[in-house]
Amino acid sequence: MADLTAELDLEIQKFRKSIAEAKKLTGRMKTDMTKVGNGLGGALFGGLGNSLRAAFAQIQIGALRKIGEDAFVELRDGLKMAFDLGGRMSDVAQQIGTSAGNAMVLEEAFRQAGIQPEKMATSINKMQRAIVEAAERGGTLAEPFEALNLSPEALMQGDPAETFDRISQAIAAIENPTERAARAMQIFGRSGGEMVALFDDTEAMSKARSQLGGQADIMTEAAATFDRASDILNGLFKKIQGFFVGGGLPIADQLLPVLEQLDALDLAPVGQKFGEALGRAVGMVRAAFE
Repeated sequence: MADLTAELDLEIQKFRKSIAEAKKLTGRMKTDMTKVGNGLGGALFGGLGNSLRAAFAQIQIGALRKIGEDAFVELRDGLKMAFDLGGRMSDVAQQIGTSAGNAMVLEEAFRQAGIQPEKMATSINKMQRAIVEAAERGGTLAEPFEALNLSPEALMQGDPAETFDRISQAIAAIENPTERAARAMQIFGRSGGEMVALFDDTEAMSKARSQLGGQADIMTEAAATFDRASDILNGLFKKIQGFFVGGGLPIADQLLPVLEQLDALDLAPVGQKFGEALGRAVGMVRAAFE
């Protein structure tokens, strides 16, 4: 009996030792698996992080490139608009005999009164003609100016923009709206009736000049330069067109035979055969799943 007890104790000790070693092995395996998992996780998510950073960098570069391209387009279009405006103001200024800046102020005053700015030059020319005829021939032609206490001879000496302002102030001072419209039409023709809304605002010219700020002065100084730049830019488009026209001739000579062959092709039979082959392939796929 004692021998059996001793033998059982020995077996129990061996079993406990095996359990202890199994626990140690399990612990090492757990540690190793944790390391492997961390390594894999680091590799996976580290790589993902790097990929995300790279993608984000590409997005940033793309966004910056887009911003740069948009800024260039805005700058190009803005400069062209300024040059074209300078060219037009230069032409309008010559038409009415004033500076480009004054022409710009006059157009702005018309715009703020709800009148098409393009009508400004025609209206000023009618005013100038009425002044000259009144000064040279007098009589009934001078009556509208005399009624406004204005001298046609004195008006002839002033800048058209200043003259227009003086006349508009005088018309605005007429209390009777019917008479106000009649005097306006006597000097400015039929468009005078439309311009009454402009004359009613005695601060129209000063408001227009304030709205434009320094643009009017810059236009007076730079209109001729802008006009020349606008002409050159518009001419460049013709030169670029000439480049492609010139380069197109030898290319067309080489392409024409190929284009003529393509033009002679009847692609309908080819398309029909392609459709039949595609139909057979689809039928085979359907049959495989039935």
